[in-house]
Amino acid sequence: MQGLKKLGFDRLLFLVEASEPSRQQELLQLLAKEDPGWAVLIQRKMLTHTSILQWPKSVLCEIIPQIPPALVLALYQSVDETLKNKIKLSAPDEWQAKFDPLITEAQETATAQAGAVALVVKTRDLLCQNLLDTSVLPEAHKIDRRLIA
Repeated sequence: MQGLKKLGFDRLLFLVEASEPSRQQELLQLLAKEDPGWAVLIQRKMLTHTSILQWPKSVLCEIIPQIPPALVLALYQSVDETLKNKIKLSAPDEWQAKFDPLITEAQETATAQAGAVALVVKTRDLLCQNLLDTSVLPEAHKIDRRLIA
C-alpha cells in the first residue's frame, strides 16, 4: 500500500483505529516509512477501547447505547472488573435486568475484538459529528488541525 497520506489524516486515523491490532502495527510501520511525524501523531490520537472506557461515565452513557448489545457484551467479557463495571453502568436501563442472560447469548454471537472495534468506530463517528462533550476528554484525543496540514 503506497501513499497512505493521500487518504488524509482523518481517514487514515479511522482506518488504523478500525483495524485489528496486527493490522494496526502493519499500517503504522508503512506510514512511518512514508512520514514518521504522521505515524507518531496517529499513534497519539488513536482511540482504543481501553482509552475510551477510561472516559467519564457521562460520555460513555452517550456511546454505549449506540452499539449493538451483543458487541458491547462481547467486549464486556474481555475487560477487567473495573472496566466491566463502567460498561455495565453506562448501558441503558433496559439492558440492566437482562445483562447476565445477555452475556451468555453474546458469547455465541460476537467476539471481543468486534466489540472493541465497534466501540472505537462509534466513538470516532460521534466525535467527528461533534455529538460528544469533549471538554471532559483527555487532550491527547483532540486533534489540532494545524498539525496535519
